[in-house]
Amino acid sequence: NNINGQTNARRERKVSILSFGVGNFTSCLIARYQLAFLLALRDKLEKQCSACELFDPVFTTHEKSVLAAYKCQVPAHNEEGKHVCLSPTIVFMPHCGKALYNNFLWKNSS
Repeated sequence: NNINGQTNARRERKVSILSFGVGNFTSCLIARYQLAFLLALRDKLEKQCSACELFDPVFTTHEKSVLAAYKCQVPAHNEEGKHVCLSPTIVFMPHCGKALYNNFLWKNSS
């Protein structure tokens, strides 16, 4: 245990970042801020972050290549929010409708 009572195993627990609905960050300032937030969060988590995955059906080919350069994964197909989280995951869905939230929560309710 360390001073705060956390074990090393707890501090080193892996976490993923998942984001739906950031938008076109090459043409929208708010989307750029949201992407910057996600990248800063990932960098802050350092070795604890096992993956940073973003999906938005509006991403252009150029935006997908930019995300790849930043070592972010972009799923090849639209899961419509039906992504199953198998490990602790920070989920960021800034511009998503109720149906996407419902799909995501339904798939991860267990």
